Amino acid sequence: MSGSNPYEWLQDLVAQVPEIVQPLIVALAGAIPYIEGEGSGALRVFAGIHPVVAAVSGAAGNIIAVVLLTLAATGLVTAVEAA
Repeated sequence: MSGSNPYEWLQDLVAQVPEIVQPLIVALAGAIPYIEGEGSGALRVFAGIHPVVAAVSGAAGNIIAVVLLTLAATGLVTAVEAA
């Protein structure tokens, strides 16, 4: 791993999967708050994804994260109310 490229792992991961799966990988990476906070759109393009696909997969990653957190919070509230 190069010291000048902290996201080489993302490039390597994207390069190892079929092209059709690449947006899914970057969408999942975008669901990680640190990666999203670092400018995930630019990171996706840097990883070798077409800019339009990067934008769509970035939105999908954000939606996945919000839905999962909302479902978890709803389950927690329901459990607390039932107790």
